[in-house]
Amino acid sequence: MRIVFILLSLFFIFTATCNADEIIGSVREVSAVENTINISGVVVLVQKARIENEFDQLINLSGIAAGDYVSVEGAFAGHAQMRAMKIERRYPEQDKIKGRIENVNAAARELVIGGITIDVPENAWLVDAVGSGIRMDKIKPNYYAECTGTWTGEASFTANRINLN
Repeated sequence: MRIVFILLSLFFIFTATCNADEIIGSVREVSAVENTINISGVVVLVQKARIENEFDQLINLSGIAAGDYVSVEGAFAGHAQMRAMKIERRYPEQDKIKGRIENVNAAARELVIGGITIDVPENAWLVDAVGSGIRMDKIKPNYYAECTGTWTGEASFTANRINLN
């Protein structure tokens, strides 16, 4: 019985971790007074976050500066606002947004995740949960999506690939 409980606990922890919201990008501003960082207009609340450097060593918020490239895992907590569980300073790579789709405008080729508007150009790859291509008009609110691309403004992102889960 104890083994079943342990396995179920691990399953729920793994499921929660896999579905954590995430953003990756460059820090625009750090506020030690408000205990926040800003990534392209997304305010990240860092009160209870674990903060690590590129070598997975714990650091304080003072170890993050404007221009640093970070990965933030947590939960969207409002319009363009995220409550962070983990912040990791890392080397630059592809920008990313991961979370539940709130709104879809297929005609305008836009999605909204966490209050962030995601533009989806015609040439963007759209992939469903089994790895097949999907049309924009088939994407629905409440789907969980991972968008890679580029931050293009205040809470604005242009995706070159969207994976639906």
